[in-house]
Amino acid sequence: EPMAYLYRQTHNVRILEFCKRVASLGNQNSLSALSGLVELYRITASRAYLAAVLNGWQKTRAQAVNIAGGITTDDGDLCSSASWLQLNVDLLRVTGDAKYAAEIEKTTYNQLFAAQDPGTGRIFQAAPLAGRKTPGSSASAQAACESRAIAMIPALAWGRYGRGVAIMQYSAGRATVRVGHRDTVQLYSETTFPEGGSISLHLEPSHPIRFPLFLRVPERAQNFRVDLDGIHQIGQPGEFLNLTHYWEHA
Repeated sequence: EPMAYLYRQTHNVRILEFCKRVASLGNQNSLSALSGLVELYRITASRAYLAAVLNGWQKTRAQAVNIAGGITTDDGDLCSSASWLQLNVDLLRVTGDAKYAAEIEKTTYNQLFAAQDPGTGRIFQAAPLAGRKTPGSSASAQAACESRAIAMIPALAWGRYGRGVAIMQYSAGRATVRVGHRDTVQLYSETTFPEGGSISLHLEPSHPIRFPLFLRVPERAQNFRVDLDGIHQIGQPGEFLNLTHYWEHA
């Protein structure tokens, strides 16, 4: 993965050939290796690389990911969970499939937040499904992985999606999203989620413009309803609800 990033910056053909050589050696079963194959797919557009990643993701999801969205280990290894989060981020960006956003949500709430002391902010040594959590060293590898993963969260909530805007995760806050080449949209969200299920979204484009707003419908949401201009629309669990609308400036 780092070499693929290096090629993007340098366009050195020798680096690209090195990446291809490494990929051809096999043993691409680690999460970091799968993320590297995603980058190689983005560079080359070779479907073979993407197919290998999707197969690896499916195996990992079925055999190694626990009910809390973390990688199953004896001690609840945070670095493995952070790598799982990264892989789902990579696949969400190249495929746009809502199932990867669902995995991101599960890992974020049940692994990343569970590995941080809400009172002190200190990071626990691990976040196991059973047993006690003990604070770890701020200089440990686990703390570094946890900090890196938490730093990714703001970029995973809302953003540009195709020619529109997507809401991947539901939280209170605000953001500016670019639509098209010059247009921007100010997005505001008011909610107490996950304590409550009501969410109020405000969109203020730089000028009146028509674009789609994609709302991810969580798989557990059996009554996902959106009210827009007095019209009720129903979303299907595990999918995106597309609200293509002419949005006016406030």
